[in-house]
Amino acid sequence: MIKETQKFLNYFVNANLVIDGIQGGKTNAAINEAVIKIRQKFEKEGLVWDSEFNFIGIRTNNEFTDMFTDWFVCFAYDTIFAVPSTTKSGKLGVAEGQNNWHKGINGVLVIAPNQQIDYLLVNPNDPTETFPNKHWSGRCFLYQDKNFYYYRDNNNDSKVDYGKKHYGGAYEIGGNVHTWTGFNFGLIYNLSKGCQVCQEMYFDPIEDLWIKFNKDKRITYTILEW
Repeated sequence: MIKETQKFLNYFVNANLVIDGIQGGKTNAAINEAVIKIRQKFEKEGLVWDSEFNFIGIRTNNEFTDMFTDWFVCFAYDTIFAVPSTTKSGKLGVAEGQNNWHKGINGVLVIAPNQQIDYLLVNPNDPTETFPNKHWSGRCFLYQDKNFYYYRDNNNDSKVDYGKKHYGGAYEIGGNVHTWTGFNFGLIYNLSKGCQVCQEMYFDPIEDLWIKFNKDKRITYTILEW
């Protein structure tokens, strides 16, 4: 994951790193700079920083590109790693948005940035797991059983439209965090219709940290916008 993290650092703090997969002094200095910048954003938005583990989604633009142009960032053991992700729907979800209704409002789901969401961790490999559809994605996933802030974008264009902000959606609106077994395609397609997702090739270390640092099967997801 070092190469992906170096790409993130070049974007996030203009680190000008060589993408060589070697975590040397320059990469470590850029990691420290990125942690400071993220913590400052937490403070500005009134969000809670966990000294042990933070799972973060960073939205880099407001375009439905059908590509993994955002980042998942994990802070643990006083360092970070980052992998490509999307905090926005693929174009299929956008195209279907006008016919996607929830409580009288149509449009593709857009989870509002700059908030923290309390998720249920579902682990299909845990013999004590009681979630009824625990094999849904083939991997661990975060299930949305709590309300959050969100938008509905229904005009079917490529731009994310932040209109009226809504609060709710627990159990029913589909704002999970996940990958999918075998999904390593370059386009999002139907992997997300508002969920927060990444390709499976990047998922192992995220899953390991969820299992290590969950608190009574709860994980806090912080979504930020830059």
